[in-house]
Amino acid sequence: MIQFDNFTHVAADALPNEVEFRNCNFTRLSPDTSGPDPVGVRLWPGDDTPRIFVDCNLCNCEVPPGSTVVRSPRPIIELDVSLGDNVVTVDGIERVRKPIKGNRLHGYYDPDGNIVREPSPLEEVLD
Repeated sequence: MIQFDNFTHVAADALPNEVEFRNCNFTRLSPDTSGPDPVGVRLWPGDDTPRIFVDCNLCNCEVPPGSTVVRSPRPIIELDVSLGDNVVTVDGIERVRKPIKGNRLHGYYDPDGNIVREPSPLEEVLD
């Protein structure tokens, strides 16, 4: 078992070959956007060994099939993306145009590993 480790900057295919993780951070800085909808980055690609994650941060991560995930959030989110422009018009003249940056939640993984593409309680935290 590995505890209290940060694997954020470790490549998904170079993670330690352990089965149980507690209080570890696996966050990927951005989701996999190669398909039509963003999904989590597959941890241990090509290795379907089920693993156990307890109290881990799995933001933008897809865990191997059959894994056990306990109290470990799994949102699919793009951070600091452009959400449009904020335009201030005074007397009919555009005076200020500022880009609006924020986080875009695309969904989250439910306890069975399925992606849910509807709003979740996390959106309140992210606003």
